[in-house]
Amino acid sequence: MALVDPEIIDAELGVGEFERYSDAIDDFEREFERAESNLESFKSIFHRLRHGRLQHDLDVAIAIERDYSAYLEGIIDGSVVDKKLAAKIRSVFEAALKVLWAVNTTLESFVKDGVQAMFLLCMSCKLDEEAKKLKFSLTEYEKALKRARSQKNEAWVQLVLHTAITGVGIAMGPVGVLTTVGMG
Repeated sequence: MALVDPEIIDAELGVGEFERYSDAIDDFEREFERAESNLESFKSIFHRLRHGRLQHDLDVAIAIERDYSAYLEGIIDGSVVDKKLAAKIRSVFEAALKVLWAVNTTLESFVKDGVQAMFLLCMSCKLDEEAKKLKFSLTEYEKALKRARSQKNEAWVQLVLHTAITGVGIAMGPVGVLTTVGMG
């Protein structure tokens, strides 16, 4: 934390400005620790994109914190002329902290709440739907194959029966041929 005198800050920028600055710095330190922990946890190649996003957001928050602290130090030593910038810088710093909080929370949810597993589960659900469709199609094809096999077997049986009847009819002579023609 920078060397910032609370009495001078409140006198120059309005009552409560140092407290808002102090709260923002406390939030920054808490999110900085979370970010460092998450950066350590997400170093694998699989998490490289998340790691890079968090590192970028952390760098932005650090830069804004330095500017905010330098601005308040400038108020104390009298080198800052435009005192209206304090609220703008603080709001940008708070916005950067909100982004850092959101990224940290998202990364922690990947591990803690199993969001990553949930994404994989959603992807596998789509695969399950495809597998069910294919299994249903396969069942229909199996039924058609069984029908075709039974029809083929019936055709062979009919062929054998017709051949046997024809053979018997020919062996019986003209009466057998007339009988065979009458049956067929």
